[in-house]
Amino acid sequence: MSEYVVNIPFLDQAAAQIKEGGSFSQDLTSQDLAEIMKGVISDLLSGQGKVEANVPQMDVRIQNQQGMIKGAIAVEKPIKAQIGIDLTLGNAPQSQQLKLVKLDVTEKTNNMAAKIALKTVSIKGRAKKALASPNQALFTALSKQLESRDVNLSRIGLNFEQETLGISLQGSSK
Repeated sequence: MSEYVVNIPFLDQAAAQIKEGGSFSQDLTSQDLAEIMKGVISDLLSGQGKVEANVPQMDVRIQNQQGMIKGAIAVEKPIKAQIGIDLTLGNAPQSQQLKLVKLDVTEKTNNMAAKIALKTVSIKGRAKKALASPNQALFTALSKQLESRDVNLSRIGLNFEQETLGISLQGSSK
């Protein structure tokens, strides 16, 4: 699977502000979070050899200081399958940290060989492991995107507001 490139305006702005002053803060919308989560899910499939998959759509809602994220991964090669992701993130007791509230992963295929292959690849296990620490998953996804903009990310702070996700980033120029 090729690496997912996030193309949302706040990343260019974040890179510019980090290069200039070392930090960036902004409230993100549901759409911004959806694009970042596509990168997180893409990372789950990286390193899986010849797996070709895409994340066509993410449904993200931010309300009541939580982010509800639903989406499907369409696996095209070497097998055909749908992997559904339904997760909820909330604010952790630690300041500027998120916690995993709920994670459901479903795998659907009509082929017995594909079912065995899905068990071997263990997307469900990889998702649970990666999203057990949502801050680390988001840090990793954003680090990759900011590296392509010549920024080294050193710290991330995340906090859900009523209908937005507050994000603060610290880093430096490469």
